[in-house]
Formats: sequence, C-alpha cells, structure tokens
Amino acid sequence: MKSAKEDILQYIEENKNLIFKIVNAYSYYPEEQEDLIQEIIINLLKSYEKFDHAVKITTWMYKIAFNVVISYNRKIKTREKY
Repeated sequence: MKSAKEDILQYIEENKNLIFKIVNAYSYYPEEQEDLIQEIIINLLKSYEKFDHAVKITTWMYKIAFNVVISYNRKIKTREKY
C-alpha cells in the first residue's frame, strides 16, 4: 500500500505539465519559475492530507498552483510600489 506522500508525488509527476503551464503563463524569468514550481510542490505536499477526493486531483492542483502564482505576483507588485 502506498503512502499519502507517494500518492501526491505520483500525482505531481503525472501532472507536472499542468504546473509548468501555469508558471509559464504568469512568469517570464527562469529563476522565478523555478522558485514558483518549488513553492507549488511544497504547498501540494503540505495540503494533500486535506484534499477532498470528491474533486478531481487536477482541479485541486490547478487551484493551488494558480493561488501560489497569483500570491507571488501580488507580493512583487506591492514591493514595486515602495
């Protein structure tokens, strides 16, 4: 029987193109993209135990990835104001 960590790592591997697509759509700099991908993976790992299996895994992953990228962009815009 696989552990929850093995499950989410498998889902991440199977759906990594989804993550890359979101990151590439909102970030143009390779270093920034790497940071965002790492942050998305960390968030997926942390929140997997709360995942509601009634929802498609890809929908859940998209939502987390999108929220990470949008939050990051908001922080950047706030810093640029000052």
